[in-house]
Amino acid sequence: QAAPVQNKAVVTAVRGPANYSQDRGANWKKLNVGAQLSQNAVIRTAPGSIVDLFLGENGPVVRVTEDSTVGIDRLTVDDLGPEKIIETQLDLRSGRILGNVKKLAAASKYEVKTPQGVAGVRGTRYDISADGTVSVVEGQVVVVYIVQGQPVSVTVNAGQTARPPIRAGEPARLTQTPIEIQRRINNEIDGV
Repeated sequence: QAAPVQNKAVVTAVRGPANYSQDRGANWKKLNVGAQLSQNAVIRTAPGSIVDLFLGENGPVVRVTEDSTVGIDRLTVDDLGPEKIIETQLDLRSGRILGNVKKLAAASKYEVKTPQGVAGVRGTRYDISADGTVSVVEGQVVVVYIVQGQPVSVTVNAGQTARPPIRAGEPARLTQTPIEIQRRINNEIDGV
């Protein structure tokens, strides 16, 4: 059986200074529109900068906002079975990303790792920050926070924002997202 196809993230817009590394951060180069980034690439934006990515079947789109660092850990597509299995894993080390993910087959995965835990995205429009804040505009995201070594799981539905618990044993903090913030997120995603 053939291995899954390694996909690429194509840079569709760069506003302001941004750079990238193809070797997990050992060497950095200026990021330009048209660059094709593969697994193990890391993107870093400066204050006031934005980078838009097209992930094809693995997305389709992600916006890396200012002062952010995000790694592309996995972008694979396996279409040998009855349905396409797509795996996308992003590592948001600092800052914030927004994205639009089309509905995935049950066996597919789209995950955003942060220093606070992992967000599993299932066909949705999202806004995720490295501090663990997850806002969902459409669809659903399941977040597993790790607090003092303990996992805390929460489902974030459309119109909700989750934040990590302050202490182990407490639930994640889940609130309604104000409509003006949902509109701002949608407008940013639509601009990608």
